[in-house]
Amino acid sequence: QKKGIEHVLLTNKVNVSLLVKNRVYSLKLPNKNIHDTTGIGDIFCSAFTCTMLKEKDFLWALCFAAGSAQAALESNNVGLQKIPKKGMVENNASYFYNLVDFRDL
Repeated sequence: QKKGIEHVLLTNKVNVSLLVKNRVYSLKLPNKNIHDTTGIGDIFCSAFTCTMLKEKDFLWALCFAAGSAQAALESNNVGLQKIPKKGMVENNASYFYNLVDFRDL
């Protein structure tokens, strides 16, 4: 953060976190039957970045990214077929918005 970085993302299987200033925001994805995580981090990061650019709201961007990752995991598809549809992502993001946990560092 001393170098000007505003947001740091961390994905670790079903746990996703975002560091902003001195606070960590965390979510746990409910999908327990993870069979293929290939590309999920890419989907998560690209969804976060696009949402931040459009909405300028890091908390919504975290939820939208988590919703994207959850939708991709629920699809049970592989490769590019894993990329989720916007409607499913928005439903998941709205659900996650009320579940965000945070702690100060």
